[in-house]
Amino acid sequence: MSKAMAKPSETPAPAEAVSKDPAVAGFMEYLEAERNASEHTVEAYLGDIAEFCKLTWPGKAPPYPWKVPDRFAARRFLASFQKKGQAAASARRRMSAMRSFYRFLIREGTVKNNPFTDRKSVV
Repeated sequence: MSKAMAKPSETPAPAEAVSKDPAVAGFMEYLEAERNASEHTVEAYLGDIAEFCKLTWPGKAPPYPWKVPDRFAARRFLASFQKKGQAAASARRRMSAMRSFYRFLIREGTVKNNPFTDRKSVV
């Protein structure tokens, strides 16, 4: 069933739900307005953030406690791609999306640390 035809009682797709988080919504606006990111890039980054939320806070709805994830959460996120056998390029893009998102959260004063820095190798 397409998004346009979805019933009001249906649970929204994870990316749709995550986009309701104020920090994520602000990041999406930042990507579009200040970074002039394409619609494809914005959608891909939103999907990557949604995957992180699904792994980190399964079954939880926004807003998310962005200060909680640490470097171990970032490692679990990376390991989840490797377990699924995803291409290294895809994993690098997802990690880049999360690093960018956390840089934005630091800039906005939402968090003090970026758990996605120093995640060097993606195989």
